[in-house]
Amino acid sequence: DFSIVVTHLDPPKPPLFGYNFHHYHQINILVDTLKSFTTPFILVGDLNTTHWSSSFKKIITETNIRRIGQGILATWPAKYIAVGIPLDHILATKDFKFSALTVGPNVLSDHLPLIAKFGLWSVNSIKTPLKDG
Repeated sequence: DFSIVVTHLDPPKPPLFGYNFHHYHQINILVDTLKSFTTPFILVGDLNTTHWSSSFKKIITETNIRRIGQGILATWPAKYIAVGIPLDHILATKDFKFSALTVGPNVLSDHLPLIAKFGLWSVNSIKTPLKDG
């Protein structure tokens, strides 16, 4: 068994608008939820934060999951992707082997999709995938 968690967090507000309690509260709830899982899981979604932010680092360090993909992988804003930032992410427990991750084409959203190919490895062998997704 494994789980896929899909979420869309509110964006953090610039300091000009005061402390962004709501975004950080959502991060805390997400971290607590993920820590309760006893089976492998993948987290996907618009986290409205970059992988170099303190919010993202909190998710990684407190849940022991890893970011899938390397580099910027800009997904927003789709209309101006040349100056885009990575707000959409795929993270997973070490039980998954990802063989591909790409930023997909514009699907008439303000974000570009992430497209991943992965397998779930058995507990007894890291060479035999149980399921392909």
